[in-house]
Amino acid sequence: MSRRPRVAVLGGGFLGLNVARELLGHGYEVTVLEAGARPGGVSVSRELGGRTVDRFYHTILPTDSALLRLVDELGLGPKLAWRRTKSGFFQDGRIHSVSTPLELLRFPVLSFPERVRLGLAVFRAQRLGDWRSIEGETCESWLTRICGRSIYEKMWAPLLRAKLGDAAPRVSATFIWATIHRLQAGTRDDSGLAKDLSPGMMGYLRGGYQGLIDALVADVERRGGVVRTNATITSLDSEATLGTDAFPGARGVQRPDPVTHDGGPPEGGAAGPWRIEILGSTNASLEFDVVVSTLPPKVLARLAQGETLRGLGGDVEGLGVVCEILLLDRPLTEFYILNLGDPALPFTGIIESTHLAPDGEFGGASVVYLPRYLAPGDVWAEFGDDEVSLRFRQSLRTVFPEFDDAWILESAVERAPFVQPIHTTDYRERMPETCPAPGLWVASSAQIHPWPVHNNQILRRAQLVAGEIVASQAS
Repeated sequence: MSRRPRVAVLGGGFLGLNVARELLGHGYEVTVLEAGARPGGVSVSRELGGRTVDRFYHTILPTDSALLRLVDELGLGPKLAWRRTKSGFFQDGRIHSVSTPLELLRFPVLSFPERVRLGLAVFRAQRLGDWRSIEGETCESWLTRICGRSIYEKMWAPLLRAKLGDAAPRVSATFIWATIHRLQAGTRDDSGLAKDLSPGMMGYLRGGYQGLIDALVADVERRGGVVRTNATITSLDSEATLGTDAFPGARGVQRPDPVTHDGGPPEGGAAGPWRIEILGSTNASLEFDVVVSTLPPKVLARLAQGETLRGLGGDVEGLGVVCEILLLDRPLTEFYILNLGDPALPFTGIIESTHLAPDGEFGGASVVYLPRYLAPGDVWAEFGDDEVSLRFRQSLRTVFPEFDDAWILESAVERAPFVQPIHTTDYRERMPETCPAPGLWVASSAQIHPWPVHNNQILRRAQLVAGEIVASQAS
């Protein structure tokens, strides 16, 4: 009787855990290999001043149907709290509320005709169904065309520079289109979930995203999967990938000549076995029929020795992030997110999660995130934590002159090397292939396009790739 393939999932973040969960649901044997000390990646939490806070801020929208369904399936629905949040905009030394359409129409940074034109442009962007018609345009070109140069310079340009750094001039207009559609989408009517919610509502999991990661790991293990941490893969032998002899002495992922296993060949004729040498606290050599990589494209490309493997997306540029978390004894503003129109400020925005979390979540303290997204070559990637904190706090006083370090109960600096691919005008031509070689599959946030990367899209990507794997093995 045929057996199901044994699968190795490289990377134990939110994406990898969901790939594993999906494949386990189809009866596959799955092992998740995570190089870090614990699974979860950028979605895990940390302790700060005796409170549990997310390493990076996360939001859940009423339109995130796949994510909301997962939350319910894992029994976490009662922990999901909804709040209507407010947004602000800092420009010319003043903070303005832009939380409602009426406030946007009164936005004093723009003249009345400019406000009307901005509203019409956003409406036009919402009505644009085919994003492919604008993917060859840059954000600057498209926004200038539909909004006008003055609106672009006053509002859009500083936001794009803050978010994308030196990469901003090369980013496709689809980046803004997709962002507008995500934030302004109407209430879902396709899933039966949260039908009473409206745009402007955001969700927060009590206790942070760590509860979701813990529930995912528990569910993977309950289904028979294995999650191994401190497991590092050092190389992916490209010649072995195509079935030829492995490089002598190569360590990492290899596929030697097929061998016979007890119980017969894997169902569907999988292209195994792959031999994976795990380097970590406990070295081991394991065999799998299928390998699924959820690693960033450049990491996967570095693991592939030689030039044989194509379609890994090794030339995909990505944004990293450095983010300071401040635990304060008082709130800074009434806004969940404060957008910044001053290009001299080093962080992208000021995100005060206290205004999203349920009352009492942080024991009366306020949790503030100061993120800076790092385009390739950004010098901020070289700054140490102390330098980041010093510069961030100096700049925070530009927005809040009264800010005092004595307000800080505790702080921490968190970093991630790849959180969002840079969607250039030719991005679709450079995305990683889903199956670049027999038995090797890629499920990557770099394949999420044109949408911004968030956990609902990551979950959809995991489900899509797992579905393709199942279909290929059944054919």
